Amino acid sequence: MSLSVILLFFVAAVTIAVYRFVRRRLTIGAALGVAVGTLGLQLFGLWVVAELTFANMG
Repeated sequence: MSLSVILLFFVAAVTIAVYRFVRRRLTIGAALGVAVGTLGLQLFGLWVVAELTFANMG
């Protein structure tokens, strides 16, 4: 399995876990908001890592 597929599964698993955790404690709307925020932060982190990796290549 390639690294991109592993990262995709990891991001999806963390996002779903956060959604389920928050949904038990708050409303569905709040859980969706937190899950979207978590997904955004994870994708931003992956983007930063990719930029740093490409910057070190050249």
